Amino acid sequence: MPGDENNPSLSPDGKQMAYVQGHFTGGNIEVIQIAATEGLPLRLTHSGRDTGPAWAPDGSSIFFLRLDEKPDGPWYICSVPALGGPEREWVSVRRGGFGQNTPYFTLNPDGKSLVFAGCPESEEWSGLSLLSLETREVRPLTEPKGPAVDTAPCFSPDGRTLAFRRTEGYPAGDIYTLPLNEKMEPAGEPQRLLSIPVYFAGLAWDPEGTGLVYSAGVVDGWQLWRVRLDDPERPELMEFAGTNVRFPSVS
Repeated sequence: MPGDENNPSLSPDGKQMAYVQGHFTGGNIEVIQIAATEGLPLRLTHSGRDTGPAWAPDGSSIFFLRLDEKPDGPWYICSVPALGGPEREWVSVRRGGFGQNTPYFTLNPDGKSLVFAGCPESEEWSGLSLLSLETREVRPLTEPKGPAVDTAPCFSPDGRTLAFRRTEGYPAGDIYTLPLNEKMEPAGEPQRLLSIPVYFAGLAWDPEGTGLVYSAGVVDGWQLWRVRLDDPERPELMEFAGTNVRFPSVS
């Protein structure tokens, strides 16, 4: 895969990978067969302003972020069939400040909703928002106090816990978890799991839902760490992954 590839996302069956061809802040979405030794990637978008691909739980489509052509314009959460086809725009998202400049999102494993950082262009709040993929309704999900903002949401494998990062300044922040009920409403207050005093670049749940994998470190020195929910004081460095590793995806 020549060029700059980033923001990988594994398909639900682990056989394909979607990624961004171009800079991590914007490029085109492509898909490749992981086991293939020949063949070219399938390019799904062509705007040059797309990032953050994520597979729908059934593997039929890929959701992604698109940056508006205007420098101060909004982001758009869109989707495209995994085999190519017409794109669909779901919501335009207000451009936020630190931590929410890119409104990263997470899809509920049941395929009925997604959570994104920030709020619709027509609203003003600094927490996470839940978008129903059935009704297109958007509502706030978290309410950070003061200057804090919430970002980097990630659904657990069972869809009943949301992990995210809360920060009051760049680059330090904390990872929180939030329990959810069957209506996708908070079932309690967010609980702080651990602090990350350095730069942060994405998190993902392990397949069992017992811990999180996240990227943290200094610029050009990003490393992967794993933290167990039952032992958050002792995160483990995943040395095999090397350095300069960002936006982990686990399948």
